[in-house]
Amino acid sequence: MTNMTWSNYTTCIDQEDFVFRQRINTLSLVGYSISLVALVIALIIFSYFRTLKCTRTTIHKHLFLSFILSNMLWVVWYTAVTQRPVVASKNKMTCRIIHVLVRYLLVCNYMWMFCEGLYLHTVLAVAFLAEDRLINWFFGIGWGFPLLLTVLYAALRMSADDGTDQCWLEDSTYVWILNGPVCGSLLVNLLFLVNIVRVLLTKLNTTNSGHGRSGQTKKAVRAVLILIPLLGLHYLLIPFRPSTGTLAEKVYDVISALFTSFQGLCVALVFCFCNNEVLTVVNRKWSDVRLMSRRKKRSSYAVTSVSFLPRNSPSDVGSQFVLSEPLFRISRV
Repeated sequence: MTNMTWSNYTTCIDQEDFVFRQRINTLSLVGYSISLVALVIALIIFSYFRTLKCTRTTIHKHLFLSFILSNMLWVVWYTAVTQRPVVASKNKMTCRIIHVLVRYLLVCNYMWMFCEGLYLHTVLAVAFLAEDRLINWFFGIGWGFPLLLTVLYAALRMSADDGTDQCWLEDSTYVWILNGPVCGSLLVNLLFLVNIVRVLLTKLNTTNSGHGRSGQTKKAVRAVLILIPLLGLHYLLIPFRPSTGTLAEKVYDVISALFTSFQGLCVALVFCFCNNEVLTVVNRKWSDVRLMSRRKKRSSYAVTSVSFLPRNSPSDVGSQFVLSEPLFRISRV
């Protein structure tokens, strides 16, 4: 007994909802960590092999980089701020800077996904393409445009009177400065996707006029399923959050956590680990490494080989073999 007055606040907290939120955060943490490892490996592969270097893979690398940085910052935000109420209550500038960086990198993700859709659409729709000039526009869209939006968002939120405490954990109305362009990029990517599928079907009809429609439909559906995680269009399936406290909200939170945290893994699988061009280059490199390893083993065996000769000494009749003398002698004068 401490003889001190205390109050029991546990009844003020919805324990069931609290446990559910903790599980959602844990699911997101696991997903972001797995995606982070996969994305780092994919980025290393694209950077190591020079034969894979082109405009398309350059866009892939910047998309991977934006995902890597975003995942890392989200893990820091979750472990250092969200799970520490004391840090949030102090409302230091450091945690607000982390909040702004998380928002910036999230917008970068969407903008680079938009660049992916724009590039695919441009390649299919435009006959002659100056890719060197186009990549400079992509750098501005992917990194520069989100920076301008984030600076504006941070400046307006810093000058606001409300919603500036608790490390900006609560969203403010200014968040639409970031969400507006993101939603616009998703809608444009949806239009890109429709036109890409249309062009693919047209080309399939032209090249495979003798084949059945079922095979063409399967190829088109496969193309759509590959492009959806890249272009971020799954967010259009869950645009609005259901009412608080309902079963639909819990289902929404689980699906959203799965889609959001494992999207990096999905992109790495589709555009690196399951890419035929990448697999061919990696397999060729692995074959070369194994061949070099075999050659080194053979050469080492040749250097360290031992030859045996019978002794002629009558005192060693029982011994049959002895190490041969060295190939080179130092002559004595």
